[in-house]
This record gives sequence, C-alpha cells and structure tokens, in this order.
Amino acid sequence: MLDMAPTTAIANKLHMLQDEGKSMPEGWAVDSEGRPITDPNVYFAEKGAVLPLGSTATHGIHKGFGLLLVSDILTGLLSGDGGSMFRNSGEESHAFCALRIDAFPTGGGFGRLMDEMIGKIHAAPTVAGAEPMKYPGEKENQIYRERSANGIPLKDKVLDDLRRMSDELGLPIEEIFA
Repeated sequence: MLDMAPTTAIANKLHMLQDEGKSMPEGWAVDSEGRPITDPNVYFAEKGAVLPLGSTATHGIHKGFGLLLVSDILTGLLSGDGGSMFRNSGEESHAFCALRIDAFPTGGGFGRLMDEMIGKIHAAPTVAGAEPMKYPGEKENQIYRERSANGIPLKDKVLDDLRRMSDELGLPIEEIFA
C-alpha cells in the first residue's frame, strides 16, 4: 500500500509547523505570486501553494507536476468532484484502487517476490551513519503498529485545545486520557 500526496509536503504538515512556530524548508511552498516561502503563516495568509514533488525546475518539478496531474485526474475528475482546479481551497478528495494480484503473470509468486525486493531494499548500501533503507510507508507502518499497541502521543498544544473544547462543550475529556 502506498498512501501519499504528489506534493513536497501536505498542508497539514504546514499546520503542524505553524503550531510549533517552526519554518518549513525552502522548496515546499510558494506565496500567491510564486515566490518561495518558508513561513507557514505566509502560506496560509496569502493562499500559497504547496509545490509538487521536485519543487523547482532544477529538481525535476515537471516529474512531480506530471504525477500531481495524474493523481488529480484519478482523485478529482474520475471521482466526479472536479479536481483541484475546480475545488474550493481546503477541500480534498481521495482515490482508492484494488488490484487482483492473481490476475497478473506473477500470480501466487507475488508475495515471495515482494519479500525478496524488501530484503534487497533493506540490504542496500547507505552513506556512513545512515539507517538502513526503508520502503515507502514502512516507517509509517512501524509507527502505526507502535501507536496501536501503546496509544498516540499528543503534543501539548493539541491537548490544550482538546481540554479547552471539552470545557466549552461540557464533555468529560479527562476520562479519555485516564
């Protein structure tokens, strides 16, 4: 399974940086005039744009734009919501696809081949001091399993917001965190 956006980062990541008072790396987003920005506050205040994978012409933005356009066609046009060019800012759509693995020539050997491929990815040489390579989504799957077993850590700001909302709504949120 691959769960990703064809952009350098997602807007929610920019919200998280904004909440933490941190800047974003150059090449993630541009302001409404197309100038690079690193301040998430500027992104949200000026209706900036998150850049496709590749971020700049020298970093292969045309490849990211192609992937972004195909994704927008599949999630937007094909689903009937019109795609990002027709949607209001902040609205999203999603696409899901299932393949019948046994209909492909590898059939029942697919699992074995995937295990071998993952083994090769894990065994690939890395630069000094770097962790072994992971396949896309592996880190997130490890986090999912850990959080399923031990719970989801929440940042202080999120906890403060939840407590404030529980007070406003009269909900006993402390019972949830007990």
